[in-house]
Amino acid sequence: MEKDYPRSRDKTYISDIASTTIILLLTLTESFGQVSQTINVQWTTSIRLNEYRGYQTVSLTALHVPPATIETVWDVQCSSLHKSCPVRTAQIYFQHGSYPLVSPYNASYPADFYLNRSDLHHIEVKTNNLSYPHHVSSPKPGIWFVTAFLPKTEEKITQKGLNGKTCGYGMGIRFINRLLNNIEDVSMTKHSKVSIRSPALFTILKFLPPEVTTGYTLYLSHCVVDKVNVSVCPVKVTVSSEHLPNVWSATDPSVDCREQNDDCQITIDRLVADQYNYVQVDVPDNVTASLVEFHVSFSVLRCQLRYKLEDALKRRKGILYTPDSIKHVISSKNKNSTSDMDDVLRFISVKSNESESLLNYSITTENNQTQSLRAHEACLFLPSLGTLRLASEDFASLFVFPDALLYPQPNNRIFIPDNLVLLTHYNIYAMQDSGGTLKVELQMVKDQTDPSQDAVVWVCMMKNIIPGKHLIDECEGGIKLTVNSSVHGATMTNQLYVPYPEEGRWYFGLYSVCFNKNRTMNPEDCKQLPMVSLLVFTSRCVEEQCGTFGQCQEYISGLHVFSACSCYAGYRGYGCTDATEAESDTMLLMTALLLTLSNIFFIPSIFVAIHRRLFVEALVYFFTMFFSTFYHACDTKDVTHYYCMMKYEVLSYCDFLGSIMSFWVTILAMARLSPPVRSFFHMLGALCLALGVEYDRHGLWVFVVPAAVGIIIMSISWVRQCCIRKNCYPSKWRYVKFLLPGVLFAGTGLVIFAFLETEDNYKYTHSAWHIVMALSIVFLLPGRQKPKGAKPYMQLQTRGEDSVPLMDDYDDENDDDDDPYRGMNDPSSVQTSRNVVL
Repeated sequence: MEKDYPRSRDKTYISDIASTTIILLLTLTESFGQVSQTINVQWTTSIRLNEYRGYQTVSLTALHVPPATIETVWDVQCSSLHKSCPVRTAQIYFQHGSYPLVSPYNASYPADFYLNRSDLHHIEVKTNNLSYPHHVSSPKPGIWFVTAFLPKTEEKITQKGLNGKTCGYGMGIRFINRLLNNIEDVSMTKHSKVSIRSPALFTILKFLPPEVTTGYTLYLSHCVVDKVNVSVCPVKVTVSSEHLPNVWSATDPSVDCREQNDDCQITIDRLVADQYNYVQVDVPDNVTASLVEFHVSFSVLRCQLRYKLEDALKRRKGILYTPDSIKHVISSKNKNSTSDMDDVLRFISVKSNESESLLNYSITTENNQTQSLRAHEACLFLPSLGTLRLASEDFASLFVFPDALLYPQPNNRIFIPDNLVLLTHYNIYAMQDSGGTLKVELQMVKDQTDPSQDAVVWVCMMKNIIPGKHLIDECEGGIKLTVNSSVHGATMTNQLYVPYPEEGRWYFGLYSVCFNKNRTMNPEDCKQLPMVSLLVFTSRCVEEQCGTFGQCQEYISGLHVFSACSCYAGYRGYGCTDATEAESDTMLLMTALLLTLSNIFFIPSIFVAIHRRLFVEALVYFFTMFFSTFYHACDTKDVTHYYCMMKYEVLSYCDFLGSIMSFWVTILAMARLSPPVRSFFHMLGALCLALGVEYDRHGLWVFVVPAAVGIIIMSISWVRQCCIRKNCYPSKWRYVKFLLPGVLFAGTGLVIFAFLETEDNYKYTHSAWHIVMALSIVFLLPGRQKPKGAKPYMQLQTRGEDSVPLMDDYDDENDDDDDPYRGMNDPSSVQTSRNVVL
């Protein structure tokens, strides 16, 4: 008989199976021959999940992938705070090197934004406390950032203390890495002998290219299979940069040596030069061999021309110095720009019939192979861009060239040659820069080209990859900017923004082409090299701005600080520029008018209070009306129809204090208290409420306690009046005509305030709350008080009668019909009345 387990045990059972599967996948793997494996595990504590209301509401965390990781498993588990909470679907994003750029509701970005991301993964996880593993093969080493959030729902405004049970959601991650150790390290400057033995007929090699390497060719030669020399090596070669090769990935270049007749070779024209590169050599399954041996060698392509800072220091002018194979002149071709030459780096190449041959250079490999590179393959490394950080602000960095004394240059103006590619780089760091926005601006300097020519300059920017001449034309996988001198205006400047830029070394490749204006538009040698200004900096949001309907702020999620735009008035997006859900100007104006002008309904309450000689109450009502009006004028989401006469916090404090004080003085006015006792409670309430509003103005108790205490005082006074009068107090007709409508108005306002307000209907519901609460005061205030024949308190004091009544011995004008003491005008009656009250 099958046992019926509870549903909770089913979930636990399924979770255990997932965990066991992960362990088996990571431990029961085949041997890698000479390479050993280890397991690295990381955990995160519970991370709170919030509904997505903009990037400022996401939850961020980071995990580290060690080098030589062959596989990672993101074991994500989401759960709710209470079992009764509904199951929801969390959105999880993984990004290497930077915060994941997400737009779950297809909000648009501002113009000129570069949105392509590398190594971005997305999964959906239900909050049912089950394990959801996500596998990534051959991940890049370094920091991986995780962004998580819940889909948004209708945002109901619940008052603090009335929202009951909160359905909170959290996420935990078990991060498992499978590493390869003892990977053989080979040199790019000499031959290396490699052996592959059964049963694992494959091996992995690693090598570190020189810093200025733009490409290389890998050679496999002298192949021996089971100690027999063969001309065709039966292996498959897969190479990769920065991460281990993935034979199933289309992005990692590979070659089958069985398809080549001579020595097997593979040429790589894009690589990460400052980190380890890897080669995986596999023996196919259909090849029978127990031992395969071969030699590995490299032919390296590099930029041999390099700016030497020490030579510039000797000359103290920041002038380019290179070997004698390249000739330079300073200003012979730029007579009109001599004033700028002292402040910028100058790179000018002589163009002549023999100059092209002078630019040739050769690379000699260990096997004496020589490959000649023509001028169009040449490239020159400039000094790297230094980082000028503003100490007073986050994500505010300017990347500039250093001068001869290693101080920052005032600008990045450089001449762009047409016979070689200029290269430079700058570094983006995760914690200092990735939380902002990177801006790159390329501008053609006017009047810096020959009058008979037009020039086109383009920049190719790539992360971790050197954009040599072989890559700069198409700039595939990079960011390309182009400026043209032929048309003045917009084409003279080009710019782009990179939100939350990825960590790493970013390279610039700059190149120019000149055309004759009067003849065909075929490229020709530049008579005067064009000059461009290169501006690179990071800032918060979009140059510290968030459009018209947003505010740029910094946020902290865990240990991570980032900038984001807080949008309002229906605008959304990274820069608050998406107006697809925005409110019209008419609706924004109506919202501002509703929330402010609805406070004029306090005017009848003020006049009624003055007419009935309740001057303290009238003052409080005016205070509430005044500060509520200007608070909502400042709190509005419309930046075109707002006015802040004071600081926002001051207006908010006074609005809450006035609202609660209005409750307090109204209830005290309804109670039958003597003037001294009423004054005492007025002051006591003012002091306590000032403290309570400052402590927690949004709390439930700051409303409940004053209302409850006031109702108790009022009830005691009414019961005492009933006992004295031997009749119902207040009178029945006052209950029906005044108290019942007032209570209905007040109750309706409290229901609206506590349960019906949402973000969408706030302008209507909160305005209705203003109106009904102000009108309730008109009905709840007692009538004008008049002496019923007893001597006033001041008159008793002059006669030496020091007893002060606790309850008021005055009657309301409206209670005369039910007054049991009506018509008692003789002295004995007055004395009896006074004795009863005392």
